[in-house]
Amino acid sequence: MSPKILSAVHTSLYEKLMTSEALTTAGVRLYDYPPENAPLPYVCFEETGFRPVDTKSSSGMKITVTLAIWSENLGQLEVKEIMDSLREVLKESLIVPSEDGTEVSVSYYTVDSAKVTQLHQKNTILMKGTLIFSVTVHAVVGSHSLNFL
Repeated sequence: MSPKILSAVHTSLYEKLMTSEALTTAGVRLYDYPPENAPLPYVCFEETGFRPVDTKSSSGMKITVTLAIWSENLGQLEVKEIMDSLREVLKESLIVPSEDGTEVSVSYYTVDSAKVTQLHQKNTILMKGTLIFSVTVHAVVGSHSLNFL
């Protein structure tokens, strides 16, 4: 499986979230890496990892993505509402173009965990939500896109 598939999935996820009506209507910003003093609330990519899940007949990987949700509103409500919106957007299908002509089909999607924590930072209380989800993808010979369901 092409190592470029990680960046292709990341790019497509970013574009999907950036164009989400639910997130933009709520005034939520999305960053790959947030700028200093970014206005809250916002969502950023925190970690991405993968592990091979090859079989005798196909090449695959499980990709795990961690999104961080930041808010300065006291209480967990705003963070949980944003998490719910993210989960809904992530359920929608996503087409990921592949530079090498490989189609990768998603055989499994799940939200692995979600939590909200309170952080004290410079006399400010921040709420941080963490949403971890994963997809398992397998290469399919002879196609030009990968489908994320």
